[in-house]
Amino acid sequence: LSIQDKEKEIDALKSQLEDKNGKVLEFQTSNKEKDQVIQNQTLELERLDKVVTDQTQKIQAVSSDIETLRSEQQMNKGMAEKLGEKESKIKELMEQIQYLENDTI
Repeated sequence: LSIQDKEKEIDALKSQLEDKNGKVLEFQTSNKEKDQVIQNQTLELERLDKVVTDQTQKIQAVSSDIETLRSEQQMNKGMAEKLGEKESKIKELMEQIQYLENDTI
């Protein structure tokens, strides 16, 4: 092989090396971009996880409030029944008083 052939071979190898370096740089850039996407998605997942946790806590609080209201509603229903009974008794007593008043006249 002549010197010119060797120089051509060296130039071809340099060109191949430059191509490979370009591909490595493209790969590194692509890799950095993908890492950034992954970091952004991880942050978004953490944010969404916090939202889900907050909403779950709110749902639990509302469920507890509903149970409290149901319990209070049952108590109120019992009180209303007792009041109804007392009103009936008062009405009955008032009728008896009125009867007695009319009877004594």
